[in-house]
Amino acid sequence: MNAIQKMQFNKKIRLDFSGWEVTGNAGMLVFREFAEKMNLSALLEKYLPDRRKGDFLHTKPEMIEQMLMRIVSGMSSNNNYVYQKADPVFMEIHGRKIASSATCSRLESTFDLSDVEALKKVQRALESYNLRVTDPTGIIIDLDTTYDPASENIEYSRFNGHYGENGYSPLLAFNGLNGDFLKWNLRPGNYHCSTFADAFLEDLVRFYQENGIRDIAVRGDSAFGVPELYALMEARQVEYFIKLKSNARLQKMVSGMGKRWVSQFAELRYRAKSWDAERRVVACIDWVQNRKQQELLPVYSFVVTNDAALSAEEVFSMYNGRATMEKSIEEAKNGFESDHLSHGDYKTNSVKFQIHLLALRLAQLFRKFSFAAENTDRPKDAMNPKRQDSAKITGKFKKAKVGRKRIRLPDISTLRKRIFSVPARIVRTGRKIYCKCASGFVFQDLFGRVLNAIQNLEVLVL
Repeated sequence: MNAIQKMQFNKKIRLDFSGWEVTGNAGMLVFREFAEKMNLSALLEKYLPDRRKGDFLHTKPEMIEQMLMRIVSGMSSNNNYVYQKADPVFMEIHGRKIASSATCSRLESTFDLSDVEALKKVQRALESYNLRVTDPTGIIIDLDTTYDPASENIEYSRFNGHYGENGYSPLLAFNGLNGDFLKWNLRPGNYHCSTFADAFLEDLVRFYQENGIRDIAVRGDSAFGVPELYALMEARQVEYFIKLKSNARLQKMVSGMGKRWVSQFAELRYRAKSWDAERRVVACIDWVQNRKQQELLPVYSFVVTNDAALSAEEVFSMYNGRATMEKSIEEAKNGFESDHLSHGDYKTNSVKFQIHLLALRLAQLFRKFSFAAENTDRPKDAMNPKRQDSAKITGKFKKAKVGRKRIRLPDISTLRKRIFSVPARIVRTGRKIYCKCASGFVFQDLFGRVLNAIQNLEVLVL
């Protein structure tokens, strides 16, 4: 658009975009403060060193950090680099060295699968810090997959029969206690949900057990009901709650147990043909009305578990808690554009997928450590991130499984509106740089409390 725009309703008014030192992103300085506490620059330097030959103005870790900042601020498109380079706040955040869109595109062409593993190590370092600060006594791992559409000419973009189009099928793991992303892998679209899920889960369980987390539970829908996963979790002494597909044999075993109009729960010992042993299966029998025939029909649900302490109703209450993961997936896609994978090369798309979800994980840690005091339901939890991950989880997750009330933290759109998108004018003196924010900014008290919480954090030590 033109630098100066005229108003028709009042010809005296002009809108001037000609380069005044004014920004709408002064709040990103707080996120940069948080990134410094997470030692983000050093993490990227350690795990993603620049091995390109030649003398480059922008190093690989610097550009990846710029991508992360841009994604968190909501300007993930490469086209926004034109405006980011002119933004005085981003110039100060990145030491007045902001790479152009073309430079970042050239960097993307150098990505390979070793960068995927390196970014996973960055996430693990952040999660180790999170565990040390929050000191949880247990964790619930929710497994799920989603679908990211892609055109046919993209490498490993395969036809997915369920969605009827080409795309990718990422495998995801969440923390069922607070919705945090724990791990993610990009896979071709024709992969079954359980493909490579055993290795994916084993690596995750080993990490938490090595970090002192002994009370671990895993939840998944019927797509993850495969013998390999059962055997893995039993060998690792991990509790699992996996839904089973209803079949004639299971229905026959519980037929006659249900009373009309009343939900009934039942327990049985069941062994499928592919299983090596019998396992505990819990059934729920509900009734729905067939409007055409005006009769009640039973609806059967089954969950297989190795937990012997919970009642049948508590098992279903535990399993149904995984429904909140859809909100986390929606935030990843709508807030961080994790499904925008348009590069023709699979390796590049895998790295971009890791970067987008690493940005999400950083934002989750930011709000966890800074927004606990803003939870109105539990004022005693002020500035105490330990309360957000777990209270005293005893009795084999009984408190966490049944009726646990989660801390309500803001999503990324709220963070951007109240914290990151702060208009300000930049004033430079001989020794100082002032961001002159509006005195009428509505959320300035919240802004101050968040900044204070971030500055009181300990620094992540490599």
